[in-house]
Amino acid sequence: MLKLLQFPDKVLSYWATNQFLKKEGEIVFRNGSSSSPLKVKFSNAYCLEMHQNINQGVETILVISAESLLINGQTYDNNWTK
Repeated sequence: MLKLLQFPDKVLSYWATNQFLKKEGEIVFRNGSSSSPLKVKFSNAYCLEMHQNINQGVETILVISAESLLINGQTYDNNWTK
């Protein structure tokens, strides 16, 4: 699950509304210190859900299911059948 504090762009919106579309991408989490950011790369990923909340600000929640993840150099594979 990924929470964004903004509206998604057209690419994310299209991905979330097309159940057969797989994407590859990278999410970089940065903090205020000078430490290295956390990098998450994903491949063959589906966007399963997208929710938007508009209250005092905008919040977009994406639920992503990926065949494989690379988190700071460590690989996690879901071993999906081909």
